[in-house]
Amino acid sequence: MPNLFNLKGIARELSELIDQEGLTQEVEAKLEQISQMGISCVAIFASLLDEYEMRAKIRKEKGKELTDLAKKDSELAARQKELIKAVMATTGQKKVELGGLTATLSPGSASTVVDNEDIVPPQYKSITLKIRADKLDLVKAVLDPENILSESSPEVSLTLVKKASDENIGVNGTRIEKGMRLTLKGAYNE
Repeated sequence: MPNLFNLKGIARELSELIDQEGLTQEVEAKLEQISQMGISCVAIFASLLDEYEMRAKIRKEKGKELTDLAKKDSELAARQKELIKAVMATTGQKKVELGGLTATLSPGSASTVVDNEDIVPPQYKSITLKIRADKLDLVKAVLDPENILSESSPEVSLTLVKKASDENIGVNGTRIEKGMRLTLKGAYNE
């Protein structure tokens, strides 16, 4: 009859097999072997459960630490990219080649920036309405306030402001910012 020490050894072996290979036929055979050894199995399984839960907790904490570090690295990379763009723009360089690295600065897409939403004219703002589906046709025919379930606060429609800008119409409280795009090619980015 196997003793508790033997059961722990089998359970430890089982734990390692599960870690390495997952639930295989060999693992299922070991589980069957342990379950036939009696009620001591409950204690063994409970100790393994504690170990798995502790390892899961530690791995989650390590995962969180790695996620936080990755976020910081991404922020540092973004700041570094902005610094490279600023230096190239200030010096008037559009392309820099150094060793196996090529940095190219090119015009990016324009973006709409709202500096002061309060002074943006109402024709450049929009409201989102939520309407009961069964009343949609009625609301389309005549806008009845009773059928409006909710409405958002007026928001600046960046699409309308951009369209006005494309037509050379200035919109108070907004501006169009032309961005620059940095492309890095070479040994570091392949």
